[in-house]
Amino acid sequence: MAKKKTRLSRISHIEIMAMHGEKPSFTNFDELTEDEQKKLHNHALSWYHGVYSSKESKEFLEEFVKKTRKKSDLAAVKSVAWISPTWGNVAKIFDDGYKSDELLVRLNTYVNKLIKEGVPVLVEKKKTAKAKKNVPVLSIQERVANQVRDLLGDVDFEIDEFVEDKCKKSKFELYKFLQVKEVKGPHTKKIQNYLEYILSELEELVDGKDDQLNEGYDFLSNSQQKKYREFVQAMVDDAEAWGNVRKSTRKPRTRKIRSVNQRVAKVKYKVRDDSFKIVSVTPDKMVEANQIWIFNTKDRFLYKYNSERGITIKGTTLQDFDVATSFKKKLRKPDAILPEVLNSGKVKLRKLMDTISAKETKVTGRISKDMIILRVI
Repeated sequence: MAKKKTRLSRISHIEIMAMHGEKPSFTNFDELTEDEQKKLHNHALSWYHGVYSSKESKEFLEEFVKKTRKKSDLAAVKSVAWISPTWGNVAKIFDDGYKSDELLVRLNTYVNKLIKEGVPVLVEKKKTAKAKKNVPVLSIQERVANQVRDLLGDVDFEIDEFVEDKCKKSKFELYKFLQVKEVKGPHTKKIQNYLEYILSELEELVDGKDDQLNEGYDFLSNSQQKKYREFVQAMVDDAEAWGNVRKSTRKPRTRKIRSVNQRVAKVKYKVRDDSFKIVSVTPDKMVEANQIWIFNTKDRFLYKYNSERGITIKGTTLQDFDVATSFKKKLRKPDAILPEVLNSGKVKLRKLMDTISAKETKVTGRISKDMIILRVI
C-alpha cells in the first residue's frame, strides 16, 4: 500500500518563524529616531527574507500593485517571469506600517519597470493564447534558467542589503554561498555573467562620465559607489573561483571498454570464395595488426594495409593505417598472386606488390561483403 504523504509546509513555516524570532513591529515607528528606524528597517528586511519564500514575496508585491495601481498594471506585473523577493518584502513592510518617502519612490520605480517589462509579454500571450493547446515541456536550457533565477534572487537580496546599509562591509561571501548550494558549473557561469554586467555599469558610474548613471545613483556618495563596485567585483572573483573548482572536480567521462568481437561486429566480409579457392581470416584478427592483405573478389583489387602502431576498426572501416604505404593494385592473374600472398614470408611479401605491373591506387580502409581478408600480420 502506498504511504500517505505528510503535509509539512505549515510545520516548516512555524519552525522557520521560531528560528528567526518575533515578527518586527512598526506600531510606534513615528516615535523612533532616524537611526532606530533604519535599524528596524534592516532587521525587518532580513527577517522577512528568512521567513517568507520567493513566491510569498512575489504575492506581497502583487498585492501592493493591486492596491495602488490599475488592473492592467497588475496583469503586466504578474506576467513578468521573475520578481525580486527584496522588493516584495519592501512592499510587505509598507503594508505592515513602515514609512519612508524615499524608499516608497524606489519601490514605485521598480513597479514601473516591471509594468514596462510585462506589457509586451501580455500582448504576446494574447496573440498565442488561442494557439496553445498543451503546456510545453521545459527544455534543459529553460530549467537551468529558472534555477539560476532563484539563485540570483538570493544574490540580489545581498546586493540590495549592501546598498541599503550605505555600502558598509558585508559578511556575505558568494563563494561560500555557491559552495553550500552546490551550484553547478553552467549555473555559476550565468551568475558570473550577470554580476559582470552589473560590474561594468558600476565601473562607468565610478568614472563619472555617464549623466544618467550619476543621476540614478545620486543617493550614494563617491566613496560608497566605489565600495559598491568593490563588493560586486569580489562576487565576480568568487564566482570565477567556484567555477574553476567545479571544473577541476568534474568526473572525467569514462570510455566504455569494448571487446574485440564487439569492435568487429559490424564488419562485412566474404567468408570464402570457391572460384579463387580462398577462405577469409576472421575480422577479430585484424585488431592491432601491423599488416593486412585483402582481396576484392568482384573487381580483383589486392589491398595492402600497413600500420606501425596497430590497426583499429570502427564500424566497417579500418583506421590508423599508414596512408603513404597502404595502397591497392588490380590483379590480371589472381591465381598466380594470391598463393604468394598466403604462403610467402615477410621478406618476400615486402616486394610482392612491386612484381605486379599495375597502377597503385589509394585506399579508404572500407571493407565490403565482396572482400576476402587474405592474411593478417
